[in-house]
Amino acid sequence: MNKEKYKALLQLIIEKDIALPKAASILWQWKIWEEAKEEERDGIERGAGLDAQAHLHKVAEMHRLQLEHYMVVGGISQDFINRLIRPTN
Repeated sequence: MNKEKYKALLQLIIEKDIALPKAASILWQWKIWEEAKEEERDGIERGAGLDAQAHLHKVAEMHRLQLEHYMVVGGISQDFINRLIRPTN
């Protein structure tokens, strides 16, 4: 987990006074996304087949998109979302 990004997210949630249910959804989805990314890394490290790796990547990306959805619903700016969770090209 990138602690600096997590701290920035927590600080933003506090500063924007995001309602508790929305904040909880964001933080819970962040946790699920982090776990999915870890499973993807583990799959690569243990030499999972290409189909398995593709599936793990798809699951991690699905959770990232769900996190982005919760952040948008919570009123977090697209610029902040891009810096925090969008993959860099």
